[in-house]
Amino acid sequence: MSSQNSTPKIILVTGGGRGLGRNTAISAARSGFDVIVTYHSNRDAAAEVVSEIEGLGRKAVALRLDTTDVGSFDAFAASLRSELGRLGHENIHALVNNAGIGLDAPFATTSEVLFDRLVNIHYKGVFFPTQKLLPIISDGGRIVNLCFHRVADSSRARRGARRYRTCYRGVTVHVPSPDKRSAYRSVRGMGALSLSATRCLDRTR
Repeated sequence: MSSQNSTPKIILVTGGGRGLGRNTAISAARSGFDVIVTYHSNRDAAAEVVSEIEGLGRKAVALRLDTTDVGSFDAFAASLRSELGRLGHENIHALVNNAGIGLDAPFATTSEVLFDRLVNIHYKGVFFPTQKLLPIISDGGRIVNLCFHRVADSSRARRGARRYRTCYRGVTVHVPSPDKRSAYRSVRGMGALSLSATRCLDRTR
């Protein structure tokens, strides 16, 4: 993955303040991409990622995004456009859908409230932001939907794995898929294993 030998491109990583999102954002910056990360509540962690990316000589900014609040997506898109202009970009080259939560509950005790939260974040929270941001993705750009196929070796992690994967399967059906072009220009979607996000970004050039 590299944007070193051409005009710098910028990517958006949701949930980029920690974990896999943080690693993806920093790895992209090391390869020459400018990066926008989103956070839900941990503004300080996102600011640290921005600072680290800037230390690598790339441009970066953190924006708050609540993927459960569909009504906020218009305002987020407007803020994104504003920040893109400030950073010297017109569009994002890739949208990396990473934001998510864990589910520490066995099937027998998973409440409707908890299940709805999982669906709102991992299904609706991918579908509708992607729909809203599609016009901001460059021609030939990418949508990368991260999936944690490998679950940690702990009973707590395994408890919610099937419900999480159910949401991800919905995303793979309804968000542009790896083998099919979006009806909107030449944007292509792709699924990614949790450890291969940057390999997918390799294919955004």
